[in-house]
Amino acid sequence: AGAASDELPKLNRSCDRRYSWRVPDAGLRVAAMDDKGCTRISRLVWSGDIAAAEEALRKHENRMNKRLFLLLSAHAAFVRALVTGDERAADEATILLAECEKLCASERSSSWGEWAGSLLSSKKVNETREAVLAQQALCTLMRCTMLGARQHRMAAALAMRAAFKLFSSIDARAEEAAPIREFGVGFLGVLLSLLPKFIVRILAVAGYSGLTEKQGFEMLERCSTHERTTFDGGARWLSQMMLISLRMLKADLSQTATQGSPAPAAESPDGRPEPPKQVTPSKLSKADAATLQAVAVLQADLPHTLLSDWLEALVLRRLGRLPDALEKMDAVIAFASRSIETERHGAPNGSNGDPNGDANRDSAAWQAYRVRFQQAQLLFILRQYADCVSALQPLAALESRFTARAMCNVHLAAAYGALGRCVEARETIARVKTVAKQSKGQMDEQLAQRAAGWLTRDDAFLPLCAFEIMYMMHYLKAISREPARLSSLRSEVQPVLEAATAAPELEVKLTAMFVSGALALNAEEFNLAELKFRSVCETAVGTTLPDCWHIPFAQLELGGVLMLKGDLDGAAAEFKKAAAVPQASYSFHSWLAASIRASRTKLRSLKNEKAGKGPSTRAKEGGTDADGGASDDDDGDDNDNDLLQLKEED
Repeated sequence: AGAASDELPKLNRSCDRRYSWRVPDAGLRVAAMDDKGCTRISRLVWSGDIAAAEEALRKHENRMNKRLFLLLSAHAAFVRALVTGDERAADEATILLAECEKLCASERSSSWGEWAGSLLSSKKVNETREAVLAQQALCTLMRCTMLGARQHRMAAALAMRAAFKLFSSIDARAEEAAPIREFGVGFLGVLLSLLPKFIVRILAVAGYSGLTEKQGFEMLERCSTHERTTFDGGARWLSQMMLISLRMLKADLSQTATQGSPAPAAESPDGRPEPPKQVTPSKLSKADAATLQAVAVLQADLPHTLLSDWLEALVLRRLGRLPDALEKMDAVIAFASRSIETERHGAPNGSNGDPNGDANRDSAAWQAYRVRFQQAQLLFILRQYADCVSALQPLAALESRFTARAMCNVHLAAAYGALGRCVEARETIARVKTVAKQSKGQMDEQLAQRAAGWLTRDDAFLPLCAFEIMYMMHYLKAISREPARLSSLRSEVQPVLEAATAAPELEVKLTAMFVSGALALNAEEFNLAELKFRSVCETAVGTTLPDCWHIPFAQLELGGVLMLKGDLDGAAAEFKKAAAVPQASYSFHSWLAASIRASRTKLRSLKNEKAGKGPSTRAKEGGTDADGGASDDDDGDDNDNDLLQLKEED
C-alpha cells in the first residue's frame, strides 16, 4: 500500500481495529439496499459529513452488498484523509482502497464456463461486470492520490498508470458504468494535458489515447450534470469538484505576466446556476468565470457542505477576496470539528510537548490539519502574522501527523521572521531539514534546500522570507487583485528591500532584487519589472548558492514580460535558458517546469496569431487557450535530464 515494510503490519492491525465493523460477514445479508440508499450515503460522504456517513454504514451494514459497503467505507476514509492531511488517515485510506480494488478484481474474474460463454455473447454488455470494473478503477485513482500525498512518487505513478488502464478498458456502451468512466477518463485526460510530453509517451504504454484537454473537460461537464438514477459511486460530485480544482491548477500554472488584462465575466447559459453574487468580482478572466460557474454548480447540488464551502474558500482566495475566504474557511473548520475531528483538536494528537512525539503520532485522534493550514495561509497573506503563528505552531510540530509539515515549518519560520522573532525563526528553519529527513519526500527536500539559504541571512533580513513565500506560493496574485492591499504591502517591504539590495551578501541581494521585480510585475509596472529581473540574471552569473533559484525564475518572469511587450523571440530565448538550468541546483523546479510549459503554449499561440495563421490545431482542440493553459506537446521540454531521471526512478 505504499507504506514502509516495517510499518505495514502495524498499520494493517490499526485498520483491523478501527474498521472491524466495515467488512461484515456475507452470510448476514438480508434485503439488499437499493441504489437510492447507496446514493444517500454517498451524498453524506462527498458532503464531508463523515460521522453521519459512517453511522449510516453501521446502521445498514447487514443490508449492503459487501463490495458496495467496502467501497463507501473506503470513500469515507479517502475524504477524511483529504480534509485532514493526516499521515495515518492517508495510509488507512490507502489500505481500504486497495482492499476494495482486490474485492472488485475477484468479482470480475471469470470461470472457464463464463469465459467460454462470453465468446458467444461478446456483443452483449455485462452491466454488472463493467460497473465493478469502474468502481475498481475509481478506487485505484483515489489510492494514487493518497500515495502522492505521502510522497511515494513511484508507487503513485504506477497506481495512476493502473487507473488509466482500468478506466480505458471500461466498455463505452455500459450505461451503469458510464458516469465513473466519464469522470475517470475526463479527469486523467485534463491532468495528462498538463504534464510534459515525455511522461505522456511513457503512459502511452498503458493505453493513453491522446485525449485533448477540451475533450477531458467536456467529459467532466457531462458527468457533473448527469441525471441517472443508478448509484454512480459519487462520480457526479467528484466531477463537479475536479472541474473547480483543475481550473484552479491551470490558472496557477499560468504566469501573472502572460494572462493579460482580465476580460468581463461571461454570462451563464440559460438554465445553469449563476455564480454567487457575493463572490463575483467586477471583472473576471475567462478561466476565473469558468471556475466560479463550477463553484455555483457544486453549491447548487451540495449546498454549503464541508467540501463545497472548502473549494469555494480556495476560489475566493485566488480571486483576492481574502476576508470572505477567511470567513468561509472558519465555517469549514467548524464543520470539520463536528464531522471529523475528536474532542482533542486543540492539541493535535494529544501533544504533551514531547519534541520527538513518537507516541503522540500513533494517537487515534483525527485533526483537520489541511484546512487549518489553509486558514493559516489566509492569515499569512493578510499579514496577520501573530495569528498565523498561533495557527501554525501545532501543525508544524514534530509530533504532528500532517503530510505537509515541512511546508508548515517554512511558513512558520517566515512568519517569525516578519515578526522579528529571529531565534524562533532560525529554530524553525533548522527543523525543516529534520522533517525532510523523516519524510524523505522530494517536495520536503526542496523546501529544506530553500531553508538552507535562509539560515545564511542576518537577522535583519529574515523578513525577506515572508515576501519570498508570497511569490512562490502565488499569494502575490491574490494580493494584487486589490490594488490598495498591494500598495500597502509594497510600502511595508520597501525599507527591507532597500537595505537588502545594498547588503554585501549575494543571496540577500538577489532575493531583494527578485522580490522587487515580482512586486512591480504584479503592479503592472512592466519596465521596472524587466529591469529588476535582468539585474538578477546579470548579478547571479557564475555564482554558487545552496539554492540557485534566482536565475531560472527571473528568466521565466522576464520571458513573460517580453511576451507582453511583443518581443516573442526574446521571450522564447528566456524560457529556453530557464529550462536549461539543472533542476538539482534549485528548489520549486517542478513548479517552474510546469510554468515554462504553460508559457511556451501561450507563446506558440501568439506567434500563430502574429503570422496570421490563427490558433493552432492543438489550441482548437483545447490544448491551450487565451488564459495560458498548458499542453503536452511543448517543444524542447523533454530533455535528456528528464528522461534520465525517469529511468533512474523506474
